[in-house]
Amino acid sequence: LNVIYTMQEYPDYDLDKKITDDIASQCCYMAARELIDKSGQRYTEYGLDKPVATVSVRYSDASEIKFYIGNDAPDNKGLYLRLDGDRNVYLVQTSMVNALLVEGIQVLDKTLTGSIDEFKDLLISGTNYQDEIHIAENTLSCYSSLYMMKEPARYGCDNTKTNSILNSVSDLKAEFITVVDATEDDIKKYGLDDPYESLTVVGKEGNPICLIASEPDENKCFYLMNTDKSIIYQDYVLENSWYNLKKSDFLSDSVFKCKADAIQELTLKMEHQTAVYHTEQEMSLNEQYYETMTTTVTRDNEKIDYSNYSLFLSNLSDIKRTSDIPDSLENSIELFRADFKYFNLDSVTDSLVLYREKSGKTIAVLNGNIESYVDSEFVDSFISVDRKSTRLN
Repeated sequence: LNVIYTMQEYPDYDLDKKITDDIASQCCYMAARELIDKSGQRYTEYGLDKPVATVSVRYSDASEIKFYIGNDAPDNKGLYLRLDGDRNVYLVQTSMVNALLVEGIQVLDKTLTGSIDEFKDLLISGTNYQDEIHIAENTLSCYSSLYMMKEPARYGCDNTKTNSILNSVSDLKAEFITVVDATEDDIKKYGLDDPYESLTVVGKEGNPICLIASEPDENKCFYLMNTDKSIIYQDYVLENSWYNLKKSDFLSDSVFKCKADAIQELTLKMEHQTAVYHTEQEMSLNEQYYETMTTTVTRDNEKIDYSNYSLFLSNLSDIKRTSDIPDSLENSIELFRADFKYFNLDSVTDSLVLYREKSGKTIAVLNGNIESYVDSEFVDSFISVDRKSTRLN
């Protein structure tokens, strides 16, 4: 039997079913741990002269009962309780009455979002963000990622990282309710009129979910709302991986990744020398009538060993970001440049440029955007190998 409860004060709001089920269970199956006092004269000692809670219960057979919950007993042994019409004082386990002590509005359902099974767009903005972050499903065949960052620049996103963020928005439930039927003054009071973060998830059916959130406080808590609801919630920062994001939270540890077999033309420049690699792909049927693809790579119209070309691409995808991001390219010189064009994607190109500072640090720039510092020792090793494999010397 699935029983649904409502609260008289807020009849239009759903209640937290787990809490209401616990309340019903505790009203039906309460048992005393110990009889403490039979005198009926010492209620003050047990906090029963001004009880913490007074509980009135009416059952389906029309019978009624009222009981009073008093203070905590020493040594965490439980709580004191007295039934109306019974002068005895009992000790009950805290777990037998804890749901009855939940503050009224905390019994309301704290779910902010439903399940997000199919994803189309994710938009993030707010006072914490200089540029809007826009993530969308990937429709470009040159990247293996499920998701693409479209703004502030185009990147293939890391599937695992992005899925984790999207999952944290799905079936989102807050820890506390702060305000019900929030007014504009409430929204301003809790820092949601000009939100620290605004996050919108759009499903493939076009059903957007928009969350707004305040700046975190000194206790690492923040306030949040679903703009379709009139409740202000509070939750912990650490429980919400969708909150306080950075661009790098969506990206692979590697500076640049694409599908090797999607590259039609690669222009490589090192030390004022340039080489152009061109790939041809031809489909044919083998003796078993299975389709096979033959890949031919030329450098400046001269056929080369595909293994050398493959080594270059493998090294390129192993260039890892660091946590440090340079402010500018001042006092740095271009060390290496790779420009990519793809099969059947005339309007899509990528460029990866590595710069070397006088200090010896190496900066990666992807499609004109400064990404981060990268490991100079690996870059030098990579370029040394690549000079031989690409015969630029």
